[in-house]
Amino acid sequence: MRKNTVQRFLSLITLGAALAMPSAAQFDSGSTGVDGPLDIQTNTVLPVQEDGVHHYTTINVANGATLSFSPNSLNTPVIFLASGDVTIDGTVNLNGQTGRLWNDPQGALPGSEAQPGPGGYPGGIGAGEVIGVHSFGTSGGGPGGGAAANELSLPPSGRGTSGNGGSHFTAGDQASGNPNGPAPTYGDSRLLTLSGGSGGGGGNFYVTSDSNGHGYGGGAGGGAILIASSGTITVNGTITAKGGDGHWYVLTNGGGTDGSGGGAGGAIRLMANSITGTGSLSATGGASVAAKGGDGLTRLEALSITGTIAANSNPTPMTSSPTVVQLDPADVPTVRITTINGIPVPEPPSGSTTSPDVVIPGTATNPIAIGLETANVPDGAVVNLRLILENGDTLEVASSAVSSDAATASVDLPSGVGVIYATVDFP
Repeated sequence: MRKNTVQRFLSLITLGAALAMPSAAQFDSGSTGVDGPLDIQTNTVLPVQEDGVHHYTTINVANGATLSFSPNSLNTPVIFLASGDVTIDGTVNLNGQTGRLWNDPQGALPGSEAQPGPGGYPGGIGAGEVIGVHSFGTSGGGPGGGAAANELSLPPSGRGTSGNGGSHFTAGDQASGNPNGPAPTYGDSRLLTLSGGSGGGGGNFYVTSDSNGHGYGGGAGGGAILIASSGTITVNGTITAKGGDGHWYVLTNGGGTDGSGGGAGGAIRLMANSITGTGSLSATGGASVAAKGGDGLTRLEALSITGTIAANSNPTPMTSSPTVVQLDPADVPTVRITTINGIPVPEPPSGSTTSPDVVIPGTATNPIAIGLETANVPDGAVVNLRLILENGDTLEVASSAVSSDAATASVDLPSGVGVIYATVDFP
């Protein structure tokens, strides 16, 4: 039986929903047109509105031009609503970044994470060294973050181990030598709730014959986008939300191999009266010999779908008649973490490990109680919690059965910093 999956993550505000309508009716995107036309003629980085929603009259991305995005403070997915036609002859890019070497000068500081597309999650950090102190790599961000290499094999004689691929709608690969299984999958196949891909796990040290080295981080997850038009969407170019690639090394001292996991692909949903074109959509996982990232999802919803766009896209799009776009309807299933150890979680939460939403006092004792609130989730459903610690360890627990829009969970929390992700599946 196909399940509905809804998620509310500490780093994401959930937006997007749909109501069924007769297939013969004309589709209305709901755009107010307040943002006017969007006409992209040259490479452009567009800041994402704070709620992720943009109301245009028409959208045009010219051949040879690339539209990419600067995420907002909550890293929400992108929602483009157009009262007129949408034409994509160039590229709309929501790809996650390729995994970075621990001391990559592109990063602001050693250990910086590969950054995701809007709505996605960062890649894990590779193993590193600061003044002779060695650190483990970290797992990828997100509810399907790939586990890091958890064995610290030091240069110059150590053997490398690799991080797992991030998961989304399909599971990322498990790296050879990594004892952790593939990360769980997640996401709503109807894309009523947009979700981006999770990051790949960071790798261990790599070693050269004459010097020490550092591990590569995992690829970041692809972002998520909804484009809805009251007219026609024509894609002769590309809309891409791929996961970032991981890395792979064969150690020159004969110590073995080392690599990082690829990030998971994101999500692309197009809604219009008609969709056509010879272009493509891509939401595949990032490549890595160590462990490929899982795939995301593409979806086409229109009264008429023509051209070769469906055949050219990867993964193959799910198709249906369009539905009504409603950004905050009363019937959207949601789940929210309300308290941890009795401490209220701010709304919206930041999901930041540098400035945590909740700090548990040292006097607290395990198990720690977690309060959960749901809406439009049937009684009896169970909320799944996944805690990813900063050192790469993960914990997974299930809540009590949902009753009257509430549930609780109990977990033994180790000391340290981490992020909790909550998801709920129901028939």
